[in-house]
Amino acid sequence: MYNLNKVDAKNLTDKEIESLYIFDQNNNNKYNFLNIYDNLDKFKNQFLSNFYNDDKELFLLKKDTSICGIICFTKTIDFNEKPENQLKILINENMNEDLISTINSFIKSKLNEHGEILLQTYNDELTELINKYNYKTKFKSNCYTLDRGDINVDMLTTWIHRFETKNKDLKMKYTTLISEEYIQQYCDLFTETMKDMPDNNEDAYESPIITQEKQRKINNNFRNNNMTHNCYMVFNSENQMIAKSNLRVTNTDARFPYQFMVGVKREYRNRGIGKWLYACMYKRLYENVQFEKVLVKHHPDNISAIKVSQSVGYKFKFSETHYLLTKDYK
Repeated sequence: MYNLNKVDAKNLTDKEIESLYIFDQNNNNKYNFLNIYDNLDKFKNQFLSNFYNDDKELFLLKKDTSICGIICFTKTIDFNEKPENQLKILINENMNEDLISTINSFIKSKLNEHGEILLQTYNDELTELINKYNYKTKFKSNCYTLDRGDINVDMLTTWIHRFETKNKDLKMKYTTLISEEYIQQYCDLFTETMKDMPDNNEDAYESPIITQEKQRKINNNFRNNNMTHNCYMVFNSENQMIAKSNLRVTNTDARFPYQFMVGVKREYRNRGIGKWLYACMYKRLYENVQFEKVLVKHHPDNISAIKVSQSVGYKFKFSETHYLLTKDYK
């Protein structure tokens, strides 16, 4: 028999917090997640504290008295600043009819309350539940990690020399801030290359549009949260930005940098520029940051990007899919 109840995160006992933390650690092992909260204090101060505000709710799914799942509900906005009701479900129990029925009743209650929710799932474990609804897919990715010990610096150095020689008509610049000098070109290139991504084939996906004002907010967010935006930009002879790479490092906890959006203009593809960017990016990271693993997310159909990542040493960890659900049940 399963029961599902909302948690008052501010008033949990030490024993309840410890039980939740153990569940979190078990989930990391099950899903191959990064161990972000590697001690009890981090879990309490960085995870549970998120649920002190009204825009986030935490629910515990229990079988008798044992925790077998958590559900996080968040009112937020997406990249294009549209309101979004997110539901993240993590289960540490074999799926069965009673469990699916309990979760399904909860989802229906949230749909009746909000009309539409974005359900985040991992490793396709909720497929049977999802198929009960008329849904659209908004986001799909395979998540890979790169261990520090798997980086071959000699190979990266060889790549840098090879592709610098091959692309003598191009020049590369490194920055930790998208300055006013380059902000418009960066935004245009980001938006342009995102439109070429296979993510656009998902029926509810909306390609991110980045403006100068939005990038300035991102710059401020990096500063305010003590993050470094490692960005390599490639320019042609007319000083036009034709490629760029991005890598975020949280300086207060640099264990798990996040790589995002490497993009090359169409007319400059098949020249090894992606590998050139990767080589410069990871050689600098290796030499300057004491990290453990880097995370990147690729759409499963983005084969060329996946191959480059794997050639550097990335290994598959888990899949992630976001489904847009409405009250129109099947």
